[in-house]
Amino acid sequence: MAYAQANLHGSIRAAYILDDHFGSIVAASKEPLLTRIKLAWWKEQGLEQPVPGTRAGDATLLLRKCLAEMVTLIEAWDLALDDANAAQARGAALFSLVAATANCALTPAALEAAKGWGIADQAMQRHCSRSLTQAALHFTGVGLKDLRGPLKPLGVLAALAERDCERGLDRVYAPGSPRRMLIALRFALFNF
Repeated sequence: MAYAQANLHGSIRAAYILDDHFGSIVAASKEPLLTRIKLAWWKEQGLEQPVPGTRAGDATLLLRKCLAEMVTLIEAWDLALDDANAAQARGAALFSLVAATANCALTPAALEAAKGWGIADQAMQRHCSRSLTQAALHFTGVGLKDLRGPLKPLGVLAALAERDCERGLDRVYAPGSPRRMLIALRFALFNF
């Protein structure tokens, strides 16, 4: 969030809250059918009305103008129930939602970086080096360069994921470590 424009802090935070909320619904899934019902409720009704007292409900209010992108994010998480390769759909959906909050569109190269981030994020959570290798194929200098200006927070995420892919699971810099912060700062300073 430190790299986001001040006027976008609330909406970008809301996008991350929703992503986390839908991810927690899927992670807690013991019965895929019930999980699909919960996600369908969000898709059919949860995004249309405020949900008092919930962080996710409050987030939907901030993202009201991005209804189509929020539905796409829910569908990406629904896909994750069946498809181990759904991570790239989730990455593309989250980055597209954040871009929509900034009234921007992702270039095809930036969309590839988004898919790479999604795969890398899942690989880190599951400790799967094979997926990290697959994620590396999605990163190009062009894709990262297209994630600047109001999309800079996404560029920072993609740059960190790209570095994680280069270093591999055994040598990833810990979150919040000085080296990881330096990677983020370097990207932010040289990509206006």
